Amino acid sequence: MCLAEAKTKRITAKSSLTRHKTAIENFDINNGSRYDIVERRKRLIELWNLFDVVQSRIKVLENQDPSIENKDELRAQHEQHRANFKSTYFSLISRCEALLEHFDQRNLRISSSTSNDTQNTSTSTNKESHVRLPKIELPVFSGSYEDWYSYQDTYEKLIHANQRLSEIEKFHYLRSSLKDKAAEIIKSIETTTDNYKDAWSAVKERFDNKRWILQKHIKAIFEITPLTKENHVQLREL
Repeated sequence: MCLAEAKTKRITAKSSLTRHKTAIENFDINNGSRYDIVERRKRLIELWNLFDVVQSRIKVLENQDPSIENKDELRAQHEQHRANFKSTYFSLISRCEALLEHFDQRNLRISSSTSNDTQNTSTSTNKESHVRLPKIELPVFSGSYEDWYSYQDTYEKLIHANQRLSEIEKFHYLRSSLKDKAAEIIKSIETTTDNYKDAWSAVKERFDNKRWILQKHIKAIFEITPLTKENHVQLREL
């Protein structure tokens, strides 16, 4: 990566961070989706990784260039670039966490209320094959590694760690949130209370590949197309 390309990617990262900042600060908690915030948080982390790589690269290249003078001043500028980006980044991550906590608490209240209604009106509590599920907003995972961590984070917080849900309810939620090759993993597992943990473990074992996902993210970072001009369409696609 040459110096000009690295500086272009730094501009791209800063522009994208600004757009995320606007979207998160204007997010409507009453009408917005929890999944939107999960995705925003994932993109912010990717942006920070991109910025960290290109900012370090710029610093190295400028230090190695004998034609560049005032290197002390440049070092100070580098630190300021990094400090400003980091400050905004952590502020937005904190805001995302607060929004996610709000969604989780709201979904838990809905889950608790609906579960109580179900128990009070149920005439057949021992029939596991007919479960009336509380309405909880979940993403659908089809087996794409790029989407795994956002799906896993949402599912574990809303369903897997939800003590108000029975194991059989969790199993039904798990099935309803999987499709395509992800659904195939547990297709042959019978939907019973005892099988839920084995089913979730099977899904995690198949897709929780940190090394592969990291390689994909790094590859994506270096394949970002530099902006040739201030084009709002290109900016929106980042």
